[in-house]
Amino acid sequence: FRVYWQTHESNAQAQALYDKVADKSGFIVYRQPLG
Repeated sequence: FRVYWQTHESNAQAQALYDKVADKSGFIVYRQPLG
């Protein structure tokens, strides 16, 4: 099993924790509302 999660780029505290317990996937997510 794998667990995936997201955090905001401004959430440095969370990123510091996640960097200790998991590997970054290398993906950057973009979104554009339609309509």
